[in-house]
Amino acid sequence: MNPLSRSTTIGNSLRAPLAVRAACCRQASTVPAKSERVYTNRKAVLYESYNHILDESPAILLFQPNNLSMAELGAIRRAIANIPSTSFESNATLTTVRTGILSAVVNNRRSSSKSAEALSSLLSGPLAFITCPKFSPVHVGKILQAINKALNQRPPVAAKGSFPVNSRLMLLGGIFDGESVVSAQQVADIAKLPELSTLHAQLVGLLESSGSQLVGTLQSAAGGSLVRTLQGLENGLKEAS
Repeated sequence: MNPLSRSTTIGNSLRAPLAVRAACCRQASTVPAKSERVYTNRKAVLYESYNHILDESPAILLFQPNNLSMAELGAIRRAIANIPSTSFESNATLTTVRTGILSAVVNNRRSSSKSAEALSSLLSGPLAFITCPKFSPVHVGKILQAINKALNQRPPVAAKGSFPVNSRLMLLGGIFDGESVVSAQQVADIAKLPELSTLHAQLVGLLESSGSQLVGTLQSAAGGSLVRTLQGLENGLKEAS
């Protein structure tokens, strides 16, 4: 073999790996370091749907369904849809939730929503929303009762002051007015309240009665007895405390 040809062959074989490595480096440099997450059409629709629910629903109850069949979910939907209400144009609805997509929605809302951090702590395992067209404590209570009836289940008696847990469709908490995230116990406490109109009337009556008492007190203090009246009020407050 010609020595010159042999040296040329050896030189080419040494340069080949270098050329291959250089080509690989050029190809790697064209690959983006991090690509943006792309959703399929179905996931994109769910993403926007969850955003709309969080933005527009005045009352949302968050549940964890445990091994519920399609028939049982259908029974719950019918039960809450048949709750009579004269003040609502539409009924409550049950929506099963893709937890991963909802987590993405909540994470993207952290900078603009005060409730995102509290809501993220509830996002684990299978989830379901029950959305209400209007915030009503009485309606929330009827929804919880309808769920138990649809599942033919009576939650065990809870200790005084605690919330009885339904293990089949477990209440995790609630979101009210798009910002206030409350626990399951707080939802149960809210469900015991009367309608907001009743609460407003009670508050107005309390303020009016307090105002009347104040007017009567000032009138009785006329004629130089104001100091004695105020001292009597002070002593009464001390005794009450």
